[in-house]
Amino acid sequence: MCVGFGIATPEQAAFVSHHADGVVVGSALVNRIAAAPDRGAAVDSVSEFIASLKQALREARKPA
Repeated sequence: MCVGFGIATPEQAAFVSHHADGVVVGSALVNRIAAAPDRGAAVDSVSEFIASLKQALREARKPA
């Protein structure tokens, strides 16, 4: 099961990952692309966001 409604931050993604098999962040990506002044900035913004999501999800999945 994947959850994706309203997931916009790494913290939210980490929280949801405890209850779902996947986390969808489509609108959060689109919003970053739309806010960027040019293509290069959009790529940088999305890359940084994805990296922050990956880190948060890895931390959330570490055994206690």
